[in-house]
Amino acid sequence: MIVDKVLEHLRHRDNTLSKSRFAVEYLGKDRSYLFVRKHRQQDISNDALLRLYGELVGSNAAYEQFYEERDLAHSDNAAYRRDFEASQQLCEEVLNEIKNRAMNA
Repeated sequence: MIVDKVLEHLRHRDNTLSKSRFAVEYLGKDRSYLFVRKHRQQDISNDALLRLYGELVGSNAAYEQFYEERDLAHSDNAAYRRDFEASQQLCEEVLNEIKNRAMNA
């Protein structure tokens, strides 16, 4: 599931990010939301997926501004470059999941 991939990526940036905090801050849901979904073997809802996409795009825009302000595109700091590119890729993957769900609805 895409939500697991996103959570793993975000935990790479912030190792204090719990599933509960992720559900509240990124999905706009109750702290137990992901636990209930996993127990029921259900993917996250469409509204949670849309909220996640919005949060990722906002976060990516802030990260992009930071990236450009510090001229990291021309820097040798490969870690920043990889993280920025991974963040962009996640946004695209979540958007593709939204499109797939819309086409299959």
